[in-house]
Amino acid sequence: MRFQEPTGSPAELAELGYSDQTWDKSWNQARGQITSGERMPSYVFEPTTPAHPLTYDPTLDVSQVKITDPLSQGPLEFQDFLNRRVHSDALLISHRGKVVYENYFNGMKESDQHLCHSCTKTLTTMHIGIAVADGLLDPQRKVWEFVPELKEIPAWADVSVQHLLDMATGIHTEEHYEFPDSMYYTYARGVGYWGPETNLGTLKFVEENLTLTECAPGTVFNYASYNTNLFPLILESVYGVPAAQLYDENLYQRTGPEFPALLNTDAFRRPIVEGHLNLSLRDFYRWGHMLANEGKNLQGEQVIPQAWVEECFRTDPALTEAFSRSEYAELFPVGSYHNQLWRPDVEQGIVVMLGIYGQFYYIDRMNEIEIVGFSSYPELTSPLMALQLQELWRAVSAAL
Repeated sequence: MRFQEPTGSPAELAELGYSDQTWDKSWNQARGQITSGERMPSYVFEPTTPAHPLTYDPTLDVSQVKITDPLSQGPLEFQDFLNRRVHSDALLISHRGKVVYENYFNGMKESDQHLCHSCTKTLTTMHIGIAVADGLLDPQRKVWEFVPELKEIPAWADVSVQHLLDMATGIHTEEHYEFPDSMYYTYARGVGYWGPETNLGTLKFVEENLTLTECAPGTVFNYASYNTNLFPLILESVYGVPAAQLYDENLYQRTGPEFPALLNTDAFRRPIVEGHLNLSLRDFYRWGHMLANEGKNLQGEQVIPQAWVEECFRTDPALTEAFSRSEYAELFPVGSYHNQLWRPDVEQGIVVMLGIYGQFYYIDRMNEIEIVGFSSYPELTSPLMALQLQELWRAVSAAL
């Protein structure tokens, strides 16, 4: 692992109309999603052993993937749907552990590292499961026990690590992307995600902005990316080494990666694990596949404790109830959220990682289906984008 400063020249990038304020505009999206290292400091993870090979069985006949376009309500060809609705950069489909489809679009190459956005939450939080299995962390303990900067803030007094994992802290927060003066953009400028940067950093943002109690912890799901950045501090507290080193040695390297990865940081070199892991499509699959494979990598080695994986798939009426009280209940009517993982229908073994601009890792555990995608959707999120992704997962699953 090594640390690198932003590699891009601001002056040269500005000549292209490309900056920390315009990288995600529609005309820059295809570049912006795969070049975060130009704009932000990063830890670089590089493979130290030969890649674990994927097993290919390219049998999916995409002409048999019957798409019903949510926008027109009519049929749409698979490739047209990917291009015109999903705005796909890359897509990989696995069935019963074999890759049945892999393709790249919009200028992305197989070696490019694409922003995973909030899929990063699920991938990096797997290390919390390792810490629990190592006997170093009890999720019922309070967050401030590991992050002492929060001890004197009353709103954090009763918030446990598990509440943090389930995004049910009870602390007032909002994550709305429509308004440039919202809490989300204050955060984004504070960590260098968007300009102009304020260099507030991940921890200081929490200390200054997440200070008011809204409801009892554990009672309402309230999606708040900012909280996820506390997990590296928790891991550093119990292991005594930098969190980026843990992610590199205990997760990334053990997936058998093929290409380097980037983990962007704030100005204080703290990893931004709410959304700034950058992976190739195949390495995204290698990492995420462990959740579908009882915690084992492609070589059958146990990386994530099986108990953690089973917990991610455990049904819990309290989690479903907390989710039903949130603004996200319409998205997944029987859904829940647990251990930094969306669960559209966990009783049927369906969970999904989701990220802005259309990133996803869909797992249907019962039918052994995994659908992995990078996109450059022209909006951060929207109800239509959600419908289009759900239609993609439905149609592909029906064709397998």
